[in-house]
Amino acid sequence: MSEGLFLSLFVFSLLSLIGYFEKGSISLLLISALLCGFAFLTRYIGISLAISGVILILLLSKNSIRLRIRNSLLYLLLSSAPIVFWMIWLRFRSTSPRTTSFQIEGLWNQLEPVRGAFIDFFWSLFPFFDTSLSISYLTRVGFLAVIGVTVLAVVGTYIYRNLRNREQSWNLEPGYLLAIVFSTFGAVYLGSLTLSYLMTDPAPDLSGRILSPVYVSSIMAIFSCLFTYLDTPMRSVAIRGIPIALALLSIFSNLRTSIHVVRSLHLRGDGYTSSSWKASGTLEAMRAIPADTPIITNESDAILFHLNLPSYDLPELFLENPRENLRSFGSDETDHLEELFREQGAALVLFNTLQWQLKPIYQDRTEERIQSLIQDLDVYQESYDGGIYFYPHQD
Repeated sequence: MSEGLFLSLFVFSLLSLIGYFEKGSISLLLISALLCGFAFLTRYIGISLAISGVILILLLSKNSIRLRIRNSLLYLLLSSAPIVFWMIWLRFRSTSPRTTSFQIEGLWNQLEPVRGAFIDFFWSLFPFFDTSLSISYLTRVGFLAVIGVTVLAVVGTYIYRNLRNREQSWNLEPGYLLAIVFSTFGAVYLGSLTLSYLMTDPAPDLSGRILSPVYVSSIMAIFSCLFTYLDTPMRSVAIRGIPIALALLSIFSNLRTSIHVVRSLHLRGDGYTSSSWKASGTLEAMRAIPADTPIITNESDAILFHLNLPSYDLPELFLENPRENLRSFGSDETDHLEELFREQGAALVLFNTLQWQLKPIYQDRTEERIQSLIQDLDVYQESYDGGIYFYPHQD
């Protein structure tokens, strides 16, 4: 689980960028770009942070247009460098059959899961608003639309007055500057996630875990605006305390769920940090395989996470239609990965998660396909969570 690392990197990257806008220090710009690059390495969706940085530098920097363009290109170069080197290295060590495509036809229907996930997410930002409440989808959309238009009207009015009354176009107060920076990132992140959903196969999961950066950005933007707007000597203590009261209300409304999540993570972990992955017999058996042995598997991320070994993704996972001839792996002479398995001694490492991974493709024939996949192969090791196989060779 990379949430903690990604959240920390993007928050400190944006805070460094804000420091650059206020002080004009090029070192803060470089720090922000490097942190952005590390965030990009953590998650591919980190590209949204690099795009946000370029947009914000072009819009909010107090430098001339020429310097804005130069600094934005510098930011883009530094933030992209780590992922470029990583992808070059990965290209020579492993491969993934993940495909990209985009179809404009039926676009609105394709976006239905995205729209639903985004509405549920923003609805969940309100304290004590449970997504299971019997409130219709259109009612939620209308309620959120009214709030969104109101916020945009307030922000637009402020910017308009700022442009009229001040010589320096973007001489924003720190609170409003922070709100603009984080809300820009949140919007770009949602846009990037939507494009990723439409163009990649398999599509990314639209869970709260993936949307957590938008949650952090929303909270930062909302409360920085409230504190800046209300924290003036002309307002009473009660009015100035509204942001604190709202913050406490938000914390209290999520406290029970948070405690449950923390206890669950402490006892069992989650994802690749779970106790089942840590105790994997298949992963333990892989430690005895020579390090230069090519690996083909249905869990390349788990192997990279636990053993720091690159691997090839099993092509079977990315089929749109089931194979008609269910033959063992290595039988297809036209597939380069099966050739690698057959001719160069690659290891086929299959975990039990293959069952639900192939279910959408093979339906009732899933178990039959799994058995045919390993038929007549040499068994190196089999345990409760998977097995390791090699292509049989005549001595």
